[in-house]
Amino acid sequence: MHNLAGHSIVVVDDDTSFFPVYESVLEKYDCSLSLFLSASAALKELSTGPTPTLLIVDHLLTEMSGQDFLEELKTLRADIFEKTFILGFSGSNASSQLLDSFKNWIHAYAQKPNDLSVLMALMKQYTDKCGISLKTRRS
Repeated sequence: MHNLAGHSIVVVDDDTSFFPVYESVLEKYDCSLSLFLSASAALKELSTGPTPTLLIVDHLLTEMSGQDFLEELKTLRADIFEKTFILGFSGSNASSQLLDSFKNWIHAYAQKPNDLSVLMALMKQYTDKCGISLKTRRS
């Protein structure tokens, strides 16, 4: 197992109220965390930047849907889909054709967490599967 330190996590979410959650949970693991409010800004960065270890995408973004974002990303960087774990989030728990279609583009889906324990459980499930240790800087 290796530590999450040095890994890159990219979050694409137009709901800034979740940014403190992402920061408080993920930054303590000494990883590179990039937060994007807009899909276009994330696409610009991901088109030339390093391949992230984890990509967290909101289902309904302001500019486009999460699926539209992923479709466009795949045309720019198909390699990301081979090397990156993609976690989809949504504030809705209602099933819809659009949401079901989005789930076909991601590795895991969760309703946006109401507290840190849900996000931590998802992170632990992902990191355990990948053999990455969730050791904090203080561990």
